[in-house]
Amino acid sequence: MVEVMTFGRQALEALGRRACAEGKIIEIAIYGGSALMLTFDWRVATREVDAVFEADKQTIRRLARDMAEEHGWDLDWLNDGVKCFLGASDTSPEAKRLFCTYPSEDAPGCA
Repeated sequence: MVEVMTFGRQALEALGRRACAEGKIIEIAIYGGSALMLTFDWRVATREVDAVFEADKQTIRRLARDMAEEHGWDLDWLNDGVKCFLGASDTSPEAKRLFCTYPSEDAPGCA
């Protein structure tokens, strides 16, 4: 297990920096227990971050895989399998709420 309040935020910040270094802005929706753990300090560990990403999937998967290999994490630490459980209403932009921008709140997409 990994520490979510450290791992989740640091991993997403690093993912954002890597995307920015390639001149890309990526959008990821975090779901389930991962979203709760990043928002509230109610549980301290998880094995993966449940997420959905529609645009530039290959880039996100490649960056997440590279990070997993570098840090010895599970290859599916950023797991988009949750998408099969989502209903039609989840595809609406109104169904999502912006929680945080990475790598920085001051400069979303690029720090």
